This record gives sequence, C-alpha cells and structure tokens, in this order.
Amino acid sequence: ATESAGSSGAVVAAEAVATAGANAATAAATVGKCRRAADNAALALAGPLAYRVARNDPGKAFACVREQPDAKARLVGRAPRGELLRGFPGIRWLRLATAGGESREAGLSAELEGRWVFIG
Repeated sequence: ATESAGSSGAVVAAEAVATAGANAATAAATVGKCRRAADNAALALAGPLAYRVARNDPGKAFACVREQPDAKARLVGRAPRGELLRGFPGIRWLRLATAGGESREAGLSAELEGRWVFIG
C-alpha cells in the first residue's frame, strides 16, 4: 500500500498525539507516587526534615518551587540559596511543610506551603 504525502502527515500527527497522551499519563503516575511517598514520610517522621538550598549553578542562586512534583509544573516561587526549607521527601522532591502544626522558616510565604522543590 502506498500513502500520499497528506496521509503521512496525519499518521505522524496521530503518533505525536498518542505520545503526548502517554507522557501525560506517565507524569501523572509519577506525581501520584511522589505525593504518596511524601504522605508516608509525614506519617513515619516525627516532623519535617530540614534542607538548605545550596544551588551553585551560575545565574541561578535559587531553587524553583513548583505547584506539583514535576519539572514542567507551574512555577509558584523561588527559594534563595542559603534558605532553610522544611518538608517531607517524596521521590526526589520535597513537599514543603505547611503551617498547620509543622515548623517552617519565617521567610517562607504561605503561597509556597505544600508546594514542591526538586532535591535530586
């Protein structure tokens, strides 16, 4: 069977849509795993763990705070180098501690509580 140039483009477009859908499903599963791991850490630990921002990349003296544990998630803030963050680890990400009974640094804005920072 032969394909015309038009139908070949449609096949490529359909493959791209299928790949995007599979990537989104994988990302959603990873986000879910991170959330569950952070929930388990919160149950297992006596309190949030402390992490100091130590990023040394030229031109980036901060850690990105994201809405979800995903590098493509919406950026909601930045934590400057040297800032002490408290939270619960969840598979390479730290869920920042909330004020509800958990200690936090005075400089952490309420908007960033419960958000995520990549910790490697």
